[in-house]
Amino acid sequence: MQLLSSPIQGAPDEINLHILSFLGIKDNATMASTCKQFQKLAEDEQAWKSCCENSFGKEFANIFKKNNQTQTWKQISQMMINEKRELVDIERKVTLPARVASVANGIFSGMKGESSRTSLLGRVTKVKHN
Repeated sequence: MQLLSSPIQGAPDEINLHILSFLGIKDNATMASTCKQFQKLAEDEQAWKSCCENSFGKEFANIFKKNNQTQTWKQISQMMINEKRELVDIERKVTLPARVASVANGIFSGMKGESSRTSLLGRVTKVKHN
């Protein structure tokens, strides 16, 4: 049984590189895993530059490259992914306490004239029994 290939597998490398230029980093990696031809094309420096620009914006990608001139675009893309992960982790750490404080303020603001602890325990008990 012969496996059918994709119509773009037989296309010239220039056309496939043009197609890769529209993809983001994850899509480029996915294409690279499909066959040897795309694995080779996915190593192209210009393809990685386009992927970085598509994933993070042209201006930001170029600033990042300017600050890391000795790195390849593939290396730059990995650095940018790591930076994004760190920023997301920092954002989670900053926003979670603020959200918890907001919920706590909402709970305690409705407790007039009663001990906050007693009132909170009463509310938790009511929720458990319902």
